[in-house]
Amino acid sequence: MAKKKRKKISFMGYLFRMAVAIAALALVISYISIFINPAKLWVSSLFGLYYIPIVAINVILLSMAVVRWSASAWLPIVVLLPSFFFLRHFVSFDDNHAAYTGQTYKILTYNTGQFSSSEMNISKQECKRQVASYILSEDPDVVCLQEFYSDSPSLVKEFLPSHPYKQYHLVKIRDGYYFGNLIASRRPIVSSGKITFQKSTNLSIYADILFHKDTIRVYNNHLESFSLSPSALVKRLRSGTHTISDELKEVHSKMKVSNIKRADQVDKVLNHIKESKFQSIICGDFNDTPMSYTYQQLRKVSKDTFLEAGKGFSSTYSFLWPLLRIDYVLTPEKYQVDKHVTPKIKYSDHYPVITEIHKSI
Repeated sequence: MAKKKRKKISFMGYLFRMAVAIAALALVISYISIFINPAKLWVSSLFGLYYIPIVAINVILLSMAVVRWSASAWLPIVVLLPSFFFLRHFVSFDDNHAAYTGQTYKILTYNTGQFSSSEMNISKQECKRQVASYILSEDPDVVCLQEFYSDSPSLVKEFLPSHPYKQYHLVKIRDGYYFGNLIASRRPIVSSGKITFQKSTNLSIYADILFHKDTIRVYNNHLESFSLSPSALVKRLRSGTHTISDELKEVHSKMKVSNIKRADQVDKVLNHIKESKFQSIICGDFNDTPMSYTYQQLRKVSKDTFLEAGKGFSSTYSFLWPLLRIDYVLTPEKYQVDKHVTPKIKYSDHYPVITEIHKSI
């Protein structure tokens, strides 16, 4: 019997298989990147940041391979399997959380963008007033704000008089005003402090708050940002003075610096948390997605309220919605999460994260 001739692979076939292999490798690196400290290998963090687009590319290539009846279809199938686990960090369809009728603790965290990112074209003062009104309508026990803006530190006490106990740290900016982090509580703060970061205006503050018979430490974090403005990038490209390649080089240069800084910052915060004698709630703008070293490190000592009680898309950043979740509330293992929502209010380029928790018996 004559042997069947093996079908020759065309040049386009080779290119397709190469594309499948490269996309699969990129996805594998994105999985691994969450365990790699960017301070040691910063490039790996880019694969985590681009996780969703990389998944999409692998899905497209898988569809093409199936249509082509290509034997290479097995590769994207294998590498996509772990994504069913990670997908839960970005979207949830679970709606089986029963409301708790006992004493709960309601937390709101929100990057206010210095009250200058509103889509409604209103002044900073008016935006600040409307944010305060919104917070009052939600009636949280504790509020954690990042990029809080004030004409003077002495005026902070006048913000949210319903929450008289405050811990904050503001830095003076070029126009003579102040911005930073603020924790405002309806319940007494028995002690507080701050964690500053070298060569950065970002920081973490904390407050030990009395909640019924417990003292809970609340961390309000604003970790290193990419210092990128999507609108500014568009304007520069339209001006004709910068090419797309120029902008990409600058973007990735800033990413390198910020990723390395953020890795050092999260390690510093984590060490501080481990030394605390109190259970800790970790809030704020991490400036990193769930596919990051930052998130995975902090998840070691806490649980993500979205994973526990969230529904729908988890994104907290309006640009490229629903791809970017960078704001979080993480709670101690001993606490049950009853609610997690991300209202799409338009006072900032971020959305607030609101959660309710109670202590397990």
